[in-house]
Parts: sequence; structure tokens; C-alpha cells
Amino acid sequence: MASPVTATVALIPARANSQRIPGKNLRLLGGKPLIQWTLEAAAAAQLDDIYVSSDSEEIGALAIAQDAVWIRRPPEY
Repeated sequence: MASPVTATVALIPARANSQRIPGKNLRLLGGKPLIQWTLEAAAAAQLDDIYVSSDSEEIGALAIAQDAVWIRRPPEY
């Protein structure tokens, strides 16, 4: 029997506007947007793919710049 093909992926949810801290994923922490720290940690883990689910064009652009796949979602989710 053939072995199943598996992939190790990261799925990073990143809303544009948090209720308690609006725009927190784009706020700078140590000179970088918060979401960039998460993307860099995922890249260092040598995963097969990194997906970022966000309603923000800016977060999507950061994800793509870090070689992640941006999954555009509606803001109500």
C-alpha cells in the first residue's frame, strides 16, 4: 500500500481590526509589524506552506512578500 502524501503547513489568522487593539497585526514591535514576527517564525520552521487568512490588503501584501499564501476573507469573519 502506498503511503499517504502529507504536508506540514501553518495557517495564520490575522484580522485587520482587533476589537481591543485596532490594527494590532500591523503595529510595530521591535521595529517590525507584529504579523511579520509570526511569518518569520513559520518560515524558520521549514514548513511546506504558510497560509495567512486576512481581510486586510496590507497584511496580505506582507504575507505575499514573505512567500506565504494570502487567503482573502470577508471582514465579518
